[in-house]
Amino acid sequence: MKIALIVAASTGLLAAASGARANLITDGGFETVAALSSGAYQVEVSGSGASTGGTVGGWLWTSGVSSDQYNGATLVNVGDAGHGSPFITPTTQTGFGGSYVVALQGLGGVSQSFTDTTGSGSFNFSYALAGRGNETSAGNQTVNAELFDTTTSTIVYFGAVSTTGGSLFTTYSNSVNLTLGDNYTLSFAGTTNTPGLDEAALLDNVSVNVPEPSSLAVLGASLGGLALLRRRSKASVLAT
Repeated sequence: MKIALIVAASTGLLAAASGARANLITDGGFETVAALSSGAYQVEVSGSGASTGGTVGGWLWTSGVSSDQYNGATLVNVGDAGHGSPFITPTTQTGFGGSYVVALQGLGGVSQSFTDTTGSGSFNFSYALAGRGNETSAGNQTVNAELFDTTTSTIVYFGAVSTTGGSLFTTYSNSVNLTLGDNYTLSFAGTTNTPGLDEAALLDNVSVNVPEPSSLAVLGASLGGLALLRRRSKASVLAT
């Protein structure tokens, strides 16, 4: 009976430990930025054009300094087969989460600042990128991803990822070292800006997280207790 109870408790703790991950990013799936109809999109959300943009849903939305019309960060409602967005083909471009993604057109970008409040050490930083789907000739884009420690003026991570028209969402996962109490800025920006061409990459599923140490410690103690009870039970059977 005791063994069964510990097995049940350990199973529950294992599920809790695997899911108890403190994400330092606000709305990494862009689901709470704005409400758009199926398949609709909104350039820069509340931005004011050119290079200023605005902060909405935890993210700063900007366009690069360019006179080209196809140049900005665009919130996209993925839609469905009947009301698909001109940015994405939801029936084939799998790998995104929820109903919204961000299209990084031209030099458009999004960024978010946060503070490490969970502890120093190794964190998992991940994000998903795809190429513009419904206009495949315009999906060729390169996105620079940067995690910058503003407290120490240090680049913690930098990566450049290229997408192609219609490509599926690919998750990029990286280990980064953060310091408790330091302030950080995470940014994603397009780098391809050919006048007249609407190059865009799709961004979703952004996270910076680490497993909760307390959950893992309790899990380890429970599993240790389970092993001890099993040994005692086997010894009791052998003795009889």
